[in-house]
Amino acid sequence: MAGAGRCVARRHLTSTMNTISRYIFKQAFLAFCLVMGTLIGILWLTQALTRMTLVVDQGQAALLFLKITLYALPTLVAVVAPIALFASCVHTLNRLNADSELVVVNAAGASRWTTIAPFIALGLIVTALTAWLGIFLMPQSAYGLRAILADIRADVLTNIIEPGDFTTVDSGMTFHIRERGRDGSLLGVLVSDDRNAKERLTYIAEKGTIARDGDSAYLVLENGSLQRRSTGDDAQNNFVAFERYSIDLSSLESRATNPGSVHPRERPTSDLFHPDPTDGYYKAIPGRFRAELHRRFAAAFYPLPSVLIALAFVGFARTTRQNRVSAVIMAIGAMAGVRVLGFIVDKLTVKYAAAAPFNYAIPIAAMAIAGAFALGYGRTAVPFLMRHGGARLAEALLPVWERIAARFDTLSERFSRVRGRPA
Repeated sequence: MAGAGRCVARRHLTSTMNTISRYIFKQAFLAFCLVMGTLIGILWLTQALTRMTLVVDQGQAALLFLKITLYALPTLVAVVAPIALFASCVHTLNRLNADSELVVVNAAGASRWTTIAPFIALGLIVTALTAWLGIFLMPQSAYGLRAILADIRADVLTNIIEPGDFTTVDSGMTFHIRERGRDGSLLGVLVSDDRNAKERLTYIAEKGTIARDGDSAYLVLENGSLQRRSTGDDAQNNFVAFERYSIDLSSLESRATNPGSVHPRERPTSDLFHPDPTDGYYKAIPGRFRAELHRRFAAAFYPLPSVLIALAFVGFARTTRQNRVSAVIMAIGAMAGVRVLGFIVDKLTVKYAAAAPFNYAIPIAAMAIAGAFALGYGRTAVPFLMRHGGARLAEALLPVWERIAARFDTLSERFSRVRGRPA
């Protein structure tokens, strides 16, 4: 009888712990969705405003504008997801602390894993999402966006530019045509390119036509001349006559070292593993291919460290609001330090192949150290850092943090009510 009673009690305790874990996961997931949606909305709005001028001023359809912004969405999600994950974990843990729920969970005899497991599960979901976006979807969307912008530039030259008018297509890029031929060609073409402050280019040609090569579009000039004017103390003017010259219209959006070639971020991951040695872009800057390849895979290593850093600093019961704010400040500082180191190593990878392993070493080391703290090892170190590194700053930021937390709690409650409202 005693053994049966212990089994029943054990099953009841396991069921209770599973219920607590599901509750914590739900709170963290809802906070993640809210933060993710807010950040993506803000970034999407900035992207939309940037593209709005391109679409409206050049007579493009609203559906094309929506298509452009959707192509940019995978990149926004991949950038925002780790940040939203960290913010949602910190907020959820701080809220559980403020409502004394962590204290109750600990007092009920729950293991440390009961609190950690829901956040780890959410971190694994975001890791899978980030890996899929970075390795597979982002290159396709970037390449598709390049093709759409090239079509827009081509449409501008063939349909929008009026004979006799000077039309600025890009900042510092101005086109003028005398008339339009019956076959759609441009006659009497003048192109002024002042985008480079150190060098100004002027193209004059008798005829211009739009040519397409796959997803790229080019303005092909015939029977003309190129005037190259350099600025500065050693200013020089050079004239080059040509029978045929092409201008890559995709370079109007982003001038590359070798115009006309596909940027590494727009290439499939398989192409980065085995780049074509005869590719002009690869021969000019091979380090960018290496850095882009490691950047895609290393991005999947950052969601879990962000979860563990939040758990290490904010995942334990705190008795006062000042201690909680100190923990939040230290968590933000630790996460910012890890990301800054990652960005530095990413830039170094372009120049030095030996820096490539550090793209993975930094998040793995952060994961190991923060994981040890999150599991309770070295717990004395975290309070020591908070007392000596964040106490005074916490005192100054406590009122601001309380207002932000209160506002976020209000939004979370509204979001929960909308979600639970019957259709």
